[in-house]
Amino acid sequence: MTTLKNFFGWLASIKAIPHDPSAAIVHTRVKTALPVYLHDEHVEKLLDAAERKLNAAKPDPRPYLLAHLVLQTGIKKAECVNIALRDIDRSGNQPSILIRYSNPRMQHKERKLAFAAELLPVLDQYLEKYQPQENLFECTPRNLEYVLADLSETAGLPQQVSFEMLRWTSAVRDYRDGMDHDHLRLKMGLSKITWRETSEKLAKLAEPGL
Repeated sequence: MTTLKNFFGWLASIKAIPHDPSAAIVHTRVKTALPVYLHDEHVEKLLDAAERKLNAAKPDPRPYLLAHLVLQTGIKKAECVNIALRDIDRSGNQPSILIRYSNPRMQHKERKLAFAAELLPVLDQYLEKYQPQENLFECTPRNLEYVLADLSETAGLPQQVSFEMLRWTSAVRDYRDGMDHDHLRLKMGLSKITWRETSEKLAKLAEPGL
């Protein structure tokens, strides 16, 4: 309905048709459910589980690196999978990753995202263990989902953690911490139009008791 009303409204605005035939149609927007995110106690359980895997008899740094990196940067699954080793910058006081897009139409989403310097030793441990050649995570997106699923089970969480859940958790925490809204929009790689709806959801999710 939104698409049709916008289409006919545009046709009328450029005089391609004499009037907008959809103008009289009342469009009631459907309210979508709020995104699911992790509350602070569940974040703590998830990161504790990741640390146990990091310090196990057979250490695995990948769950720890993955969970912390996504929570700190709020990146999407596809962006995470496409992180190139050459796009990890260790210079300066705070390391960062550069999110790139090969599609020219998506280049407005490219951005540089900082992460905690405390993560660097785990990153080095991961690089030594897995020996990636080009990308940070040289596996399928499904494999990374399995990592999060296993981590969720180890943490004893009521539901499986997903990339989308971690992305929203990161955004809600930044929103609650008072991050400048335009800064947060850029961090999430969103256009100003998409940010309108996203910011409304974040405002509701950040309300006490939710």
